[in-house]
Amino acid sequence: MNRTLLVASILLTAMVLSGPLLPNSFADEGPLDSAAPKSVTPEQIIQHFAAKEKEFKAARDLYTFRQEVRVQTLDANTVLGEYHEVFDVSYDDQGKHLENVVFAPQSTLDQDPNGIQMSPEDLDDIRHRLPFVLTTDAISKS
Repeated sequence: MNRTLLVASILLTAMVLSGPLLPNSFADEGPLDSAAPKSVTPEQIIQHFAAKEKEFKAARDLYTFRQEVRVQTLDANTVLGEYHEVFDVSYDDQGKHLENVVFAPQSTLDQDPNGIQMSPEDLDDIRHRLPFVLTTDAISKS
């Protein structure tokens, strides 16, 4: 037991003493360079970002996944009202978005006098706009 304690003490001491000798490669700290990028325009950055988002959207449309939505009103640690829904998202052969609700108890958000209401538009935003994906197609329409 004493030998284990001695070895642990030696290792801890070695780590503490060698800390200042480690290279500072763990952090890229320094002044923020606010200059515009030299080799690329903002439009090119946006186009590159949107192209990757289009790839993400195309890949996401190939998967089935379970989405869970929970909105709660709280008073400290006490839940006063809750909207909770769990649904499976999939896509048919034509790429149409399909949803199958697997759990949806009655919302209790209206039971909290200081609570909030979930409108159909709020639910549509949660289901179809999150995650927000900005694709090259969307940029070309604006």
